[in-house]
Amino acid sequence: FDSDKRFIVPEALVVDKIAKLPTCHVDVHALKHLTGLQLSDDTFHTPSNIDCLIGAELFSQIVGPRRALPDGSPIILESALGDIIMGRVPALSSGTPLSFHVSQPIQQEPLETIVQKFWAMEDVPSPSQGLTLEEEQCETHFINTTQRLASGRYAISLPFKVSPSNLGNSYEIAKKRLLNLERKFQSNLAGMYWPIFL
Repeated sequence: FDSDKRFIVPEALVVDKIAKLPTCHVDVHALKHLTGLQLSDDTFHTPSNIDCLIGAELFSQIVGPRRALPDGSPIILESALGDIIMGRVPALSSGTPLSFHVSQPIQQEPLETIVQKFWAMEDVPSPSQGLTLEEEQCETHFINTTQRLASGRYAISLPFKVSPSNLGNSYEIAKKRLLNLERKFQSNLAGMYWPIFL
């Protein structure tokens, strides 16, 4: 296998413990036909923690052809990580064959590097440019006009891009429309809703 081969993992999940496999020691003397293979895990016969679970997306890129073996033997898959043994094997503690999967442990970066990458991802990006003139004016307006009322609420003056006088003389028209709405609500039909709006 090629030890310089690299794979891109788009998404990874780091957990404290996955599982321990195999569940008991494997009788390697009963698997003489496996000698001489370049295995992805030389200690596959000893129970130990799983270092890495590979998802189907990456597994299909790593695994190569299957080697032909006698019936009842575990399957050997050629892979970019070395030969992978899968299937039933004889256990040392009992004659019951167990099923297991083996994979090569992945060398991890030093913890310091991983933590630095984590904090780099978590940092809030600072704006590449300063605030625009309009944004500065909005922020200044917000700071100068925000006040807390006795009720605990905040009162903030609305910023205008242009002077409110450009709205024209609409006060009288707006007042007239409000009074018309009030008269409608005072009618018998809407009388039961009127107290809600007072």
